Amino acid sequence: MSRMNGDTSTLATGERFQVVLQLLPINLDSQEELANALELAVAALVKDAAGVALGPVGSADLAAGIIDLEFTMDALSPALLHAKLGEVLRVLEAAGFEYAGSRDERVDAPRQRELQPA
Repeated sequence: MSRMNGDTSTLATGERFQVVLQLLPINLDSQEELANALELAVAALVKDAAGVALGPVGSADLAAGIIDLEFTMDALSPALLHAKLGEVLRVLEAAGFEYAGSRDERVDAPRQRELQPA
């Protein structure tokens, strides 16, 4: 049955998304610190985002200093997916994981453009 004929099974169960976050940790001076930041990030997702980020795994590019976090998310709509991604980033920040673009860096960065009212 198509959705037009009343089939809502896809809408009721939502969609499953494979998410890869590529983050650039800040204030890390060594490969060991990068490895520790990766462990911190994955542990925070396992502990505090268990119902949001399903099966989190991570890897680190030691030469570039980049961390990739990969996990699955279920969401009923794109809006809910983005809300859940915000929750994942909140969990990482609360655990002390700092990355380029995180709350602390945004506060210190000079604003290039002023926001305009809609």
